[in-house]
Amino acid sequence: MNSSANIIFSVIVACQLGCSVIGGSNLRQAAANQRGPADQVTVALPSVAETIAKAQANCVAEQKSDGTWDFPSYLGSFYVSQYLLFKQWIGMSDDPGQIQTHLKFLLDSQRSDGSWFSIEDKIVGTGDINATVWNYLFVKKYQEQSVTSKLISGLEIGRRLTRARQWILQVGGAEEGNMLTKMLLAASGAIDWQKKIIPIPTLILNDNSMFAESWNFGQWVGPHLKPLAVLRHHKFVRSIGVSATSILLDPDFSKKNIPRAVSAKDEQRTLRFLMPLQQPAGSWGGYTLATMFNIMALTTAGKMSLEDPAIKKGIKFIEDRYFANGAANHLGATQDGRYWDTILVGQALLESGAKQESLIAAADAVVRVQSKNGGLAFGVDFEYAPDVDDTAEMITFLQHFGSRYEAAIKHGEKFIYEMQNSDGGWAAFAKNNTGYGLFKKNDVSNFVLEAFKDSVAFFDESSPDVTGHALEGLGLIGQTKEKSKVVQAAVKYLKVQQNKNFGGWTGRWGVNFIYGTSAVLVGLHEVKEDMGAAYIQKAVQWLKSVQRPDGSFGETTLSYFVGAGKNEQGFAGKGYPTPSQTAWALLALVAAGEARSESANKAAYYLQAELQKNGKWTDLSTVGTGHPGIVYMNYPSYPYAFPLLALSKYQKAQ
Repeated sequence: MNSSANIIFSVIVACQLGCSVIGGSNLRQAAANQRGPADQVTVALPSVAETIAKAQANCVAEQKSDGTWDFPSYLGSFYVSQYLLFKQWIGMSDDPGQIQTHLKFLLDSQRSDGSWFSIEDKIVGTGDINATVWNYLFVKKYQEQSVTSKLISGLEIGRRLTRARQWILQVGGAEEGNMLTKMLLAASGAIDWQKKIIPIPTLILNDNSMFAESWNFGQWVGPHLKPLAVLRHHKFVRSIGVSATSILLDPDFSKKNIPRAVSAKDEQRTLRFLMPLQQPAGSWGGYTLATMFNIMALTTAGKMSLEDPAIKKGIKFIEDRYFANGAANHLGATQDGRYWDTILVGQALLESGAKQESLIAAADAVVRVQSKNGGLAFGVDFEYAPDVDDTAEMITFLQHFGSRYEAAIKHGEKFIYEMQNSDGGWAAFAKNNTGYGLFKKNDVSNFVLEAFKDSVAFFDESSPDVTGHALEGLGLIGQTKEKSKVVQAAVKYLKVQQNKNFGGWTGRWGVNFIYGTSAVLVGLHEVKEDMGAAYIQKAVQWLKSVQRPDGSFGETTLSYFVGAGKNEQGFAGKGYPTPSQTAWALLALVAAGEARSESANKAAYYLQAELQKNGKWTDLSTVGTGHPGIVYMNYPSYPYAFPLLALSKYQKAQ
């Protein structure tokens, strides 16, 4: 690869075969082939150094004036549809500009079968029920505006709506949506709160209750479920200006579903229950969806006005994410993750040879928001919940500066030590957040878990990817397997968690086995584990086995569903090729001492060819995981950071 300048490299990817994979909430048919576009492109590749220089320039061009990077991650346009529909529910007026822009976005992104994706996985041949329900209702409500503004003809809008409605009914109706969809449909009067929506005991959600410690939810649960518990308790119903009856197979709204009156005691209890969760920038918990739920509850049960400063601040947080967020507008950017973006892009630039002086502003910005306990948060309004993943990557970033940020690194190191779970691994936000406790013996509590299992992961347990990142950070500052009991416990945890059939590790926050295996192998390398060990070589051989002929790697979200019994491997490591997943695999190969292997060379060639062909790296299929098997995310920062990082490490290892 040292003499790779002007090498002719053929990027061969074959056309994707159509497949119907997921309808409603059920897995129906596995994709028979995971190949990409049917173009054969021949390009003259620049050298690795030239590719790195171009990638560096792409990163620098996106840097903010304060030194940070902010590539808003997003979860799907239907979150914006929900918000625009429920603006009427909370008494807000429509914004014509928001409506028109969102209509155009939805009409442009609707699939030929009438459905919509949430976040596109190119191997999944059909849309998402929750996304399609809310996007359908939005287009239905504002269809006349799309016609009068000449976005689409009246005849065509009718056809589009018919196809969407037929698709929804074919997969089981809006009833097939997850519990969050059902609750919002109940709030709009489409289905019966009493018959269809389980009560959520507020006691077990109360941080001050005797159940709080034993219930032990993940960080993301309370901000969403607390306001929903209030809405369900009072059975609030208001109009969103459009009926969902036509997309229900079993419309059973009952006139007995009368909202419960709100007493002065209820009002004060709601305020005490919900207001402490509001964060400085206006969100509840850092999330737009949780913020909308809380505003709904507070303007009803809490009797707060839209003019209340807290409510106005919350609305501004939502609208800034959805409509004033650059390239992420109307995509459903439900949170701010700028600290995560900054440390990823920053370390990629430093690893690739950028001068330290050019990254000091970024490092200073990160250190300024480091929490008192030493942790770093994901982004704005997450400062109340610093996490291990961000803290570990912060250490990986800051250690490039030598002793300049020694105090911050030591503080972060202490945070990571204190967050290690009893099983030896690390989770994201919490310690020993497995849910074990009194609720295990509580039938009501378990009923709640069962009802919401299609909407949220409840607990924040150890994961191989976070553990791998923690080891990477610790290893880079001198903590090794030989001398650290903390590291030894983590290595033991990783050995237990390895898939015994094919050798990979699952990914909690990235799709999926490629992400997890990469994080683990990089972490083990940094703590001086023997990379020739049999269990590590098993993982390496698995990675090589799932590499595509053109050198790329890709993995579908279906890998979270298929992985049991006779088909243990299933879709693990298989899917549409992406630069980020290819970079993760290349990082793993380099860490395992395979930098000069044919597999590593081919992966590097693919990354070079992709940058040459497109001018920048872009993931055309989702690689980010919110909740495995439930919610996925697009992280636009990933194809900026990870391929640059991988090629830089690859070049150094030649």
